[in-house]
Amino acid sequence: MIDTFPHPVRTWRQLGTAGKFLWYTRLSLQLSVVFLPFLFLVALVSSPDVPGWLHWTGAVVLVVSAVSAVAAIQVREELTDQPRPDTRGLFLAGLAGHLLVLAVCLVPQYLDVSDGILIGSAFIIMGLTMNVSVAFIPFLPHRWWVAFAVTVIVGGSLLRTMGTNAGSIYFTLSPVFFVGLTALSVWTAGLMLESDRARRLEADLKVSEERLRFAQELHDTLGQHLAAMSIKAELAQKFAERGDDRLLTELADLRALTGTTLSEMREVVQGYRSINLATEIEGARALLRDAGVELHVTGHSVDVPESARELAAWFVRETTTNVLRHADATAVALTLSPTRVRVRNDGGRGGVDKLGGLAALRRRAADLGAHLTVEHGDGDFTVTLEGLS
Repeated sequence: MIDTFPHPVRTWRQLGTAGKFLWYTRLSLQLSVVFLPFLFLVALVSSPDVPGWLHWTGAVVLVVSAVSAVAAIQVREELTDQPRPDTRGLFLAGLAGHLLVLAVCLVPQYLDVSDGILIGSAFIIMGLTMNVSVAFIPFLPHRWWVAFAVTVIVGGSLLRTMGTNAGSIYFTLSPVFFVGLTALSVWTAGLMLESDRARRLEADLKVSEERLRFAQELHDTLGQHLAAMSIKAELAQKFAERGDDRLLTELADLRALTGTTLSEMREVVQGYRSINLATEIEGARALLRDAGVELHVTGHSVDVPESARELAAWFVRETTTNVLRHADATAVALTLSPTRVRVRNDGGRGGVDKLGGLAALRRRAADLGAHLTVEHGDGDFTVTLEGLS
């Protein structure tokens, strides 16, 4: 259920800066549609020339007008960062009611009636005009045309009744003034609301980026090590079946690899993990050799710019993992240069779309101004990291 009229004190404590500004703006407008008609009501009941029945009629009209105006402002979605019910029907009904009563009150201004009735109806007209100009007209699609029409119609009757003095001229122009003042308040509130939404969106994006970074590093870390553990386990199984003495060596390597995987996973979780290009190249060489794949390296890790070595290290790790998982390669060629790093294997198979890790690597490369290209054909599969600097 949507809480349209929340507890004021509790709500204020729970609101942020933007919410408090919107709450303050909304309350200011609501106080204006109560205070201004109250002044006209006091003037109405204080006038001795106004008939008693008009005192009571005016009081009822202005009180109902104030209540409906407060409600209309309360449910406007422009003045809150909380969900609001669809009240367009009630809003239009309130506007139509105000305009209808205004039309009725304007009739005596053009009839031959007593001065008391003219003055009393004029006070009611001014109170209704203030509320319409604050609570309804500013939220209409063509508010300035409506404000101009109300100014001409109401202003003409007031000038006829009150004469062309300073007070009557002020009240004649008041619809445009209050519409403009309210529209400015709503516009300012909208800017504050958009700023708050942008701030929250930026915070959400930072959280998403951090989650993506964590998932990517966890994938890159565990992917290669799990592939290596699988190979070690297969070798250990074959040695066990043949009674080969190298079984114990493979089991020891598997145990050490398991410990390394756990250690690096903890470092990823803690956010302190680093990766070294030269180490990754040697690790890839050993891992591929255990899988029966020969690695040929052209160039050296120092040839890669220092600012791009970590990215290149992740690139070597991911492409090595992909060779073990998705290729039937016998040879892999790694080329290192100041502007690019390339890995080519001779066992390309399957679809490129299956290499999900490369998508994450593309995003990492784009953050550093580099880009990734993939070539697949004639039994070769080539991945190139270009644009290093």
